[in-house]
Order: sequence, then C-alpha cells, then structure tokens
Amino acid sequence: MMVKAHTPKDKAILLLANIVDGADEASDALPRPESYGLEALCVGTRLKASSDADALLQGMALYDALLCYLKNRMLGRGEQP
Repeated sequence: MMVKAHTPKDKAILLLANIVDGADEASDALPRPESYGLEALCVGTRLKASSDADALLQGMALYDALLCYLKNRMLGRGEQP
C-alpha cells in the first residue's frame, strides 16, 4: 500500500486511504460507510467514461472532492464549505 510506504502525516489522507482500501478489497473487515459510496461512484465513472483517459480525469475529480470533504469534516465544519 502506498500510504504505508510513504507514511503521510495528513490525517485526511490516511482516512482517504482507509476508505479506498474498503472500496477496493474484499476482506473480513467491515469497511467504512464511505467505501460503499466510493465503490459505486468508481464503477459508474468507468461505465460513463468514453475512454480510459476520461475515466482517469473523472476519477481524479472524485478523489479530490472526497479529500476536500474529509479535510472539511475534520475541521469540524460538517459538510458546509
């Protein structure tokens, strides 16, 4: 896992990695609720995209938005910008 190799200190990045792991892996551990939504969005993005490059661009926007949401939530602002 990339996060283990680079040990980021940003708690939002660590939480994002946990959510991505939950969406990515079939394991016995119960994933975070956000993992189910991320998995659905990623599948929908691949189905909607016109090419691999398009899917990558759309996916990057999803991950950036999720990271912004997590950082905002960690600041105690809830879902409001």
